[in-house]
Amino acid sequence: LPPAVLDADAFQAQRASLPVGQFKQHILDTIASNQIVVCIGETGSGKTTQIPQFLLEAGYATSKRIAITQPRRVATVAVAKRVGEELEASGLSVHAVGYTIRFDDHTSASTKIKFMTDGILVRECLQDPLLSSYSIIMLDEAHERSIHTDILFGLLQSILAKRSDLKLLVTSATLDADKFSAFFHNCPVVQIPGRSFPVDIYHSKQHQIMGKSGPLSTYIQSAVDTTLQIHMHEPDGHILVFLTGQKEIEDACALIHKRLEQLADEQRNSLPHMLVLPLYGALSSDKQRRIFSSCGASRKVIVCTNIAETSLTVDGVKYVVDAGFTKQK
Repeated sequence: LPPAVLDADAFQAQRASLPVGQFKQHILDTIASNQIVVCIGETGSGKTTQIPQFLLEAGYATSKRIAITQPRRVATVAVAKRVGEELEASGLSVHAVGYTIRFDDHTSASTKIKFMTDGILVRECLQDPLLSSYSIIMLDEAHERSIHTDILFGLLQSILAKRSDLKLLVTSATLDADKFSAFFHNCPVVQIPGRSFPVDIYHSKQHQIMGKSGPLSTYIQSAVDTTLQIHMHEPDGHILVFLTGQKEIEDACALIHKRLEQLADEQRNSLPHMLVLPLYGALSSDKQRRIFSSCGASRKVIVCTNIAETSLTVDGVKYVVDAGFTKQK
């Protein structure tokens, strides 16, 4: 079979395996009969990539666009590209999907599904107070509760009162459904289960992560040590390493490379190739795409912020190393 057919079959198989597919008609029926719907989908359920395609198939982009917001630039670009690939594999134009983030607009007149950061939609509200170019707006990852998302809740409540033809879908992995349903006039809530996998949790001993200057002096080193232990002694599977920001991530990536170079040639050659990939908001789109690209027999080590906890799902991850720290504004 030609590669395009193989890709189409692979995409269809992946889509069919996602839990959200079983709820397609229920989701569409609920949206059709209500102006506002809250949808709770656990991480890995497929809600972020599949629901926009359900809406497209149901005709919501016939005369206006479908808008989907994400709280982070990385997720906005990654999800838009993934949905575009799936639509292209199913025979539709990849140009039906576009995205807009700050200083980067990849939309055209043929765009039917538009992904954007929540900040971009706030700015569009200033230019077009009724958001007249959209038939439905999907606020994804609403549990992140950024200031832009909270502003949108207020703005959209006012817009919806003036536009009876506009629909709102609020989706999240961990949102307090009852609270947000109450805010939007007790709108219906759709629950989508995620895919559960057995998880074994191991905690490092305190003396392994406490240096002379306290925990902050060594937790990056400890994360690197643990990553290399997994690489040298555990079976195949990609590794996800959570750190707090760009500087730490770049330092950790450099340290992993340095430690690998220090291994004896014989030991290093006996290990599978390791592909160390950083992931944070300021990273270029080309480098972000490497996270989701096939790497053959290599093992990916993705060193990232907490964006990969709920906003992104990376195939093939078997090990997670969590330093236990995060930055909050």
